[in-house]
Amino acid sequence: MRILFSGYYGFDNAGDEAVLAGLVHSVRGASQGERLGITALSSHPNVTARTHNIASRQRMQIVPVLRAIAESDLVASGGGSLLQDTTSEVSLFYYLAILRAAQIMNKKTMVIAQGIGPLNTGRSRRLTARVLKRTQIITVRDEQSASLLRDIGVTDVPIEVTADPALLLGTSRPDTAPSKRLAISLRPWKHQTEQIIQAAVDMVGSLFSGWSVASIAMQPGMDTTPMEQFLERLPDSVVDKRLVTGSYDTCLDAIRASDLTIGMRLHSLIFAAACHVPTLAISYDPKVDAFMQQINQTEFTCPISSLTTSRLCDTAAAVMSNLGSVRDGLCSAMPSLRAKAQRNGDIAVALAAPDADGKI
Repeated sequence: MRILFSGYYGFDNAGDEAVLAGLVHSVRGASQGERLGITALSSHPNVTARTHNIASRQRMQIVPVLRAIAESDLVASGGGSLLQDTTSEVSLFYYLAILRAAQIMNKKTMVIAQGIGPLNTGRSRRLTARVLKRTQIITVRDEQSASLLRDIGVTDVPIEVTADPALLLGTSRPDTAPSKRLAISLRPWKHQTEQIIQAAVDMVGSLFSGWSVASIAMQPGMDTTPMEQFLERLPDSVVDKRLVTGSYDTCLDAIRASDLTIGMRLHSLIFAAACHVPTLAISYDPKVDAFMQQINQTEFTCPISSLTTSRLCDTAAAVMSNLGSVRDGLCSAMPSLRAKAQRNGDIAVALAAPDADGKI
């Protein structure tokens, strides 16, 4: 069996690399010793191959891409937030083109573990529906994505709500005694970056005197500057502060060691939940709200549209006063979510099997 993954890989984004690691873990677990070839399209194929112990091809070179498709039994688009036009329509069309090329070559195709949308233009919605109607199955990480697909007319393809593959990576730390460690992951956002940074600084000064703070840049090229600015402004009452950047497992380890994670980046929240670390979300995108709903922590979400220091402090205080019960809730929720995350690999392997008829 040969599976080709098309996603946002090789760009040093900790979240997307964790998604690929989770997908690789899930398909290897599902293959049960059967021979399985895994390839991913990547911006830096050598790094991707070394990091994930798989084959990799350059994602922007036509000949390697077409050869990788031709050699595959299944082309899986995902995971992550690939099919959306908020970043740009060009990105959306690229991922659709990979699927369409595979379909023209009579390869089985699926969308795997994606968060779909937003799809803001009529053209985006029409093209997405046209390509996805030709896939064999679609798995999405939240019900909102499934609903959007049905709204744009993808009604004849099986759609299953699973969970983000990165949930398969986390484990809780053995010692759950409070350690006064805070992990925080911010990102630049439109005209509000300065407001976000200052609100976070004021919150730490108000509530976390005597704590150590890990400032996590989940996407170094974009997040490093705001996370450095955040660190520089922290008061002297913070006993230790450090910038965390690099591989997904480095970020995951820093979050696992914390008592509380405050995150804008979706996968900072996913890492925390997977490690049973209570979370506070600063929501700038529907995917953040969807995940907090999935883990039953919507009350610990601050919408970016109404973010103030006061609201951030109040929400953080609410989490802090319920750390034990929140952690227990995450412990209870994770087995079901991990089983759903594993379903992505189970479905992909079943579809890739040589004797599969294209239906699951």
